[in-house]
Amino acid sequence: MLLARNLLIFTVAGLLGGCSSWPLTSKWAMDDADYAEKYSKPYGDDKPIRMLKQMVDARHVEGKSGVSVGGGGGGSPSTGGVTVSSFSYANASTEIDFGLTGLAGTGAHDWFIGPELGIRFQTPTRIAPFAGAGGYVGGNRFSSPSAADGEDNDDDGSIDELGERRTRYKAFAAVYPEVGVHAWLSGDTRLTASARYYVTEEGRNDDFWYLGLSVGWLFGGDDVLEEWEDDEGPAEFSAVDDAAFSTEPTAEPEDVRVIDGTALQLGADVE
Repeated sequence: MLLARNLLIFTVAGLLGGCSSWPLTSKWAMDDADYAEKYSKPYGDDKPIRMLKQMVDARHVEGKSGVSVGGGGGGSPSTGGVTVSSFSYANASTEIDFGLTGLAGTGAHDWFIGPELGIRFQTPTRIAPFAGAGGYVGGNRFSSPSAADGEDNDDDGSIDELGERRTRYKAFAAVYPEVGVHAWLSGDTRLTASARYYVTEEGRNDDFWYLGLSVGWLFGGDDVLEEWEDDEGPAEFSAVDDAAFSTEPTAEPEDVRVIDGTALQLGADVE
């Protein structure tokens, strides 16, 4: 637990130290094409409001995917782990995670490695608290003493010799609720801190808390977020009717005829 806490403190301090403008700048995500498309226009009369909005708006994540790496630890029983995962945003508030996780400890046996799948619901903001749930299934291979089981476990022709061991396989499964927070350091880089409670198939004595820290990188997605179109700022130029600049000839009025190049109104006197 102490190691996980110190790792969290030093990692956060290092990342924030490398982002001198974070979190005060309103142009924090200009490295993302969608965010830049929305907010690179010159400010108008709404500058204070738009700057405030830019500082918190993280809707550019919608429809995009990314990868993350992280680790963590917990206690009772003592556990440590490492995760490499991919994540995708179904929308700006819903995230699906799929990863490969290795856990050591857990109270079950030595170590396990296997896939995990989770979902998170969050605010579409730069600092994004979230809550979610997921599941994990792992397996391992280990050996145990077997000098008194009446079998030749190591295929050497001898039964129950001194020091004989038997190879075993074990599966481990757990589900977990999760809470945490994402902090977007730029348009495509995020820091995540989370807390999970693993409910294991081993029994309640082997359930455990797990505190994690990870760094993720976002990529891909649509060129422009359509839902942003309804709150565009004032246009720099007013629209002009294309007909005003049309080069096509216009039709003559139906009640006018041309005589010797002079347009005369029907019914008018002609001298």
